[in-house]
Formats: sequence, C-alpha cells, structure tokens
Amino acid sequence: MIAAKTLGVMAWFATMFFILGPWLVLRASDSSFADGLRHSSVAGKAALVLATVVLTVQVVQFVRLGRGTPAPFDPPQAFVAVGPYRYSRNPMYLLYVAVMLTEAWAFACPALVLYAAGFFALTHFFVTKLEEPGLRRRFGQSYEAYAERVPRWLW
Repeated sequence: MIAAKTLGVMAWFATMFFILGPWLVLRASDSSFADGLRHSSVAGKAALVLATVVLTVQVVQFVRLGRGTPAPFDPPQAFVAVGPYRYSRNPMYLLYVAVMLTEAWAFACPALVLYAAGFFALTHFFVTKLEEPGLRRRFGQSYEAYAERVPRWLW
C-alpha cells in the first residue's frame, strides 16, 4: 500500500509539472487554459486525456510490481523490466513528456513544446547523472544486462 505521504508528493509533482508549469507558460505566452481548450481540436483534447490515462496506468503498474514509487525518496524494492520497460528503460519519463506535448496540442500553445523540451533535458541529466548510477549500485548485474539490451529512451 502506498503511504499517504508518498501519494501527496506524487500529487505535488503532477501538479507542479502538469498543471502549474503549463499554466505559467500559457500566461507568459498570453494564452489561457480556457482559450486553448475552446480553440483546440477534439483530437488534441482526446490525446491529452489518453496520455494522462496511460501515464496513470503505468504509475500504478510500477508501484504494484516494484513495491515502491517513481519518487526518489521511495524507490521500488523490485527491479521492473516488463511492459513498456521492455522497449525503454525510462517509459514513465517519456509519458511525462507525452502529456506535456499533448497539453501543447490541446491548448494550442507552441511555447508548451519548449517547456516539454526543457523538462526532457533536465530529465536526461537526472537519469544519466543520478538515477542510473543508483540503479547500478542497487541492482548490479541485472541492471547492467538490462541496460545493454534496452535503450535509455527509444533510440
């Protein structure tokens, strides 16, 4: 079972990066959620909902299989290498970026594409400098073998 504190931090993360960050970008670019939604396509709105649902399902699967969370302070106890982790070592980060890009489409705001690119750049730094070395220490040879056969992103 996920602790209330962990759920709170995960909710904080989602609010900061998927709501507050985009809202600030929209304000800075003289757009708004309401204007963006009013003028965007049904396909853009549907893509945003789909990306958010897929991300939520992936987080739940990760928590169940890994017996931990995506949050660094409550990492998984078991190594997760099934489902989308067969194709990318970091599918959840890719889903975060997908949600941000679908927000750009749904709100008809090109500035949100730059926001997603900045998030991806920070994520890449975090993954290569902090997360992967930690996974190598925690899971040893099983992670090394996994990293050799599965790309960090999709390439």
